[in-house]
Amino acid sequence: MKRIKTYVYIGITSLCCSCSDFLDKVPDERTQIDSPDKISALLVNAYPKVSYAAIVNSRCDNITDFGSTYYGSQPSSLFNFMGENFLWKDVIENSNDSFESFWTGCYAAIAVSNQALESIEELGEPATTITPKGEALMTRAFSHFCLASLFAQQYDESTASLYPGIPYVEKPETKPVERYDRETVADTYRKITQDFEEGYPLMTDGSIYTAPKYHFNKKSAAAFGTRLYILMKKYDKVLEYANSLIPVPAQFETLTDDDGEPLKNQDGTLQQNVSKNDPALSFVNNNFHPFATTYMNASGYIEMRSYFCSSSTNANLLITEALSSIAWGELPFYSRYGLSSTDISKTVNADNVANGMWAIPYYGTSNFYFIPKFTQITKQESLDASNFLPYANIPVLRMEEVLLNRAEAYLMLDQYDKAIADLNLYASQRLVMGRSPASNRYYDSKELCITHDKILNFYRSKIKNNDYFINKYNQTGAWNDLKKGILLAILDFRAIEFHNEGLRWYDIVRWNIPVTHTQVNGSKSTLMPDDDRRVLQIPEMATISGIKLNPRDNVNNSWE
Repeated sequence: MKRIKTYVYIGITSLCCSCSDFLDKVPDERTQIDSPDKISALLVNAYPKVSYAAIVNSRCDNITDFGSTYYGSQPSSLFNFMGENFLWKDVIENSNDSFESFWTGCYAAIAVSNQALESIEELGEPATTITPKGEALMTRAFSHFCLASLFAQQYDESTASLYPGIPYVEKPETKPVERYDRETVADTYRKITQDFEEGYPLMTDGSIYTAPKYHFNKKSAAAFGTRLYILMKKYDKVLEYANSLIPVPAQFETLTDDDGEPLKNQDGTLQQNVSKNDPALSFVNNNFHPFATTYMNASGYIEMRSYFCSSSTNANLLITEALSSIAWGELPFYSRYGLSSTDISKTVNADNVANGMWAIPYYGTSNFYFIPKFTQITKQESLDASNFLPYANIPVLRMEEVLLNRAEAYLMLDQYDKAIADLNLYASQRLVMGRSPASNRYYDSKELCITHDKILNFYRSKIKNNDYFINKYNQTGAWNDLKKGILLAILDFRAIEFHNEGLRWYDIVRWNIPVTHTQVNGSKSTLMPDDDRRVLQIPEMATISGIKLNPRDNVNNSWE
């Protein structure tokens, strides 16, 4: 059998990938990958050990500048990047969560995927490499998607051929510095979808893995498919992959008044909720994060973090380990950017379209609050090192996102009742009659049911303010009131559900939402949809490989 050797050069990765210790090494430090087992072992490193959430959270619209920390001082080495992001600067801080670290971390993972694919080809693609091939294709697609969605213009079919994408690397590097072209956004996403669609049929249930939640399998790949295609506005594809995971509600109960008469919306349609006997409701009961029960009853934020990141939680579909300070960054005690009491009152304590209360616990003191989600561990940098590196376990794909992606797809296909049915499925797992006492933490299918009328009434002022809707969501008056209201409900739910997980930034970019930040001195600045800084700046070091930086011609640096 031909000896297969791995070469990982600096090039655009600027990072060396380490393989598992047991892989054979020849005297010149090249690694031999000459069996399916070694390929599978190599793929452990095909997942970016960086967090996209950490680098975009402080760019979102639910963050306050406290001016100081609640306890001690802000560690500059850890959190300067948060300040740069908050001020719309191109992050040059070279921390674990810098733009450069994310860029190099993703391309390092891609290098591993490419080596695995080349090694599979060298082995003659035996049957035992089918699953590793699927994983390698999926990880390559995922890492490129992470890069393209942040460092390139938002995908739009009508303009995708006009803007530069990112280098799509499909072969292991063979020189210390390779030269790359950015191609176009259209080219980038064509290759992402090609890898995804080729890899998906090769996915299994994950039972072959010791830790299945840390690898792509059939479920997590489908979840990734819903994220990929919702961004590309391929709504039929979103439904295809979402429906493979979550049953579509088919049984409904008509709401009645005190006399038992059917309740109707103003448009004459019946007010209905998903039946208690519907399999879809049973599914979300068993496969969503149990906020109203387990998490609300947690003894503290450390226990809740443990629950949220656990691989035993059915809602978590893919978990990655990132070299990141995001777990500390979500704590207000050590960071000046986070949730204030005002932010809490606008989110988990705010009125909502269902007229219930959010069963999402938050912690803090005075004006500093946080919603704990990520567990941090520290690892010794090397056996003889005195310093330790911060790692976080991060659920990057979970079932709640799949459902809300499906609701948005239904909406955009003008299937309003199906979108509302999914919103009610979601509400059944997050909204309760009351947070306290514990006996009030239950979902009432009649009182908390989301209906046409509730949507139209709750969002009336925003719906009727055409300037607000058009300017904030870049939509036209062609949308009817119900469609506008459902979109607002979906985005509200997503903003709260995925707080500090980075997905709010994806929504901001996808729906062209302006973001206003206010410094502690009161000065404000708004990042508008046409501002070049909506696209993250490619690190300067990438220019070594001939990669052009993103333009900064249209920026508004003024703070008023």
